[in-house]
Amino acid sequence: MSSLTQVDRNSEGCEHLANSESCGTRNHTTVENKHRMKHALWSLIKTPQNNLKICKNGKEVYGSEIRQNLSAILSTWFPSNPNRTNKLISVFLDLVIEVLLTRPSTNQNSDPYPAKPGTPVRNFCSQKCDSSSFVYCEDEKSEELPQGCVLEKIYSLQSLDDLDIEGVYPLYKQLKIRMEKEPWLINHWCLNGPYDDVSWLLGRDAEHLSDLDPDSLDYAVLKVKRFLVSKTLQDCSIIAAIQPVTKSIQHKQDFLRFDGDLYNFSVKVIDLDPKPFEKVETYYRQASDIAKTFAETSSAFTKDCDSF
Repeated sequence: MSSLTQVDRNSEGCEHLANSESCGTRNHTTVENKHRMKHALWSLIKTPQNNLKICKNGKEVYGSEIRQNLSAILSTWFPSNPNRTNKLISVFLDLVIEVLLTRPSTNQNSDPYPAKPGTPVRNFCSQKCDSSSFVYCEDEKSEELPQGCVLEKIYSLQSLDDLDIEGVYPLYKQLKIRMEKEPWLINHWCLNGPYDDVSWLLGRDAEHLSDLDPDSLDYAVLKVKRFLVSKTLQDCSIIAAIQPVTKSIQHKQDFLRFDGDLYNFSVKVIDLDPKPFEKVETYYRQASDIAKTFAETSSAFTKDCDSF
């Protein structure tokens, strides 16, 4: 989950910002079941740093710099319900998860985000972070993300890259060498835009990746582009604006029903600045520095152990 820059705020809403990477493991909060997602949100509540901001009526009430009493704030924000008085933060996190898992409406005459259950999508590969305090249950199956919800859309784009930097960098160098001889190719391949539509991720003749020769330059171009799109979505931020609504309103199907109450909400994804072609070099250098530091630390640790 990424840091907040500027947020569009509802005048009566309670807003939640979550970054797409709350853990070093990619897609940590998007591919796991609700228990793991809630664990990640609890971790952000405990240590928000610059990865979480909660605002009420446009004013920040909880984050890295401001830590108001969240339970007290939620007690006045939630509709009255004595059954959740002692677990308001937990209920709020459950509500946020429901919002993030709800797909948008296709009905233009209704609220843009009514509570539609969404069709389950393909099974996701569960990634585990060894440094996480989450207790994994081997018998517990990960829930599939509802098709069309914001998390499914983000994850589907993050998954465009299946090589990671170690596999992409040789393709990047191959293209770099070719473009040094023929500089016009960077515009021909649109490596730094324009990013007009999905055709940016297709070949010159609208071919899909699977239609191209893996040894061709066009194949390398699409692989690098998919890597850059994936990196953009790994750095994005999610903003959810949530507002309790009265039960007396009509068209209740246009709102999210949660724990006996109705909520109006909207979700936005920000921080989607495209990654330039040259950014691949930065990612490779960062990965190399991390590997070097790890090797040096491991070597020093081994020497210390041998000295005992």
